[in-house]
Amino acid sequence: FLKYLQEEISEVSYLKSFNFRDKKDGWNNELILSYELRNNDKKNFIKAQKSSYMRAFLLNLSLRKSCNCCPFTTSHRISDITIGDFWWYEKDKRLKNDSKGLSVVLLNSAKGESLFSEVQESFKYVQKSNTKIAINGNMPLRMPFAAHKNSIQFFNNLDKMSLSENVKNCIEDSSDCAVINFWWSLN
Repeated sequence: FLKYLQEEISEVSYLKSFNFRDKKDGWNNELILSYELRNNDKKNFIKAQKSSYMRAFLLNLSLRKSCNCCPFTTSHRISDITIGDFWWYEKDKRLKNDSKGLSVVLLNSAKGESLFSEVQESFKYVQKSNTKIAINGNMPLRMPFAAHKNSIQFFNNLDKMSLSENVKNCIEDSSDCAVINFWWSLN
């Protein structure tokens, strides 16, 4: 992320805030990044598909090796509370959607239920839904993410080229390589 900021955000030394999911136009299929600088009040917006950092993230190029074999990617959690994006929420017709995105909160223990009841009043609204919908729509509650086939190449080249060039090479399966051989014979 720091490499991305240094290469693609020209005024990185003035960075005040960075938001990976700006909802200025609501929550939709297009992820918008935004950032603010200390030297002005203007918000800057970037479409995720134009960001080399987000392209690497969304294509699982930049996942740590531990993410690919995470033992905690099941619906049986050892934590008291699990919080994440509520994908597939539209399958439960009872849920209200303000187009700002819905979060799923799974209460995994009595302690989690107690803690949630203490803070529940501070939320705009809390809705109950079918846990199966949340689990089926959220892959990390079922299995680890698969690594991109070029993720090793991505990490090997991280310090050798710019982030955008590295991502482009990994996505396009391109290489800067040539096979040279001196062939000579008496003909």
